[in-house]
Amino acid sequence: MNDDRISDRIAFGSCNEQDLQNNLWPIIESRQPTAFVWGGDAIYA
Repeated sequence: MNDDRISDRIAFGSCNEQDLQNNLWPIIESRQPTAFVWGGDAIYA
């Protein structure tokens, strides 16, 4: 991957409960982040 862009909008998230309604995804998408860092308990899914 050769991409010379610099990420200037980074979104962070963690502890997503996939069985519950999640209203934040459309908000995150509307901000058009160039990168997303997923920490917390997402690794257990």
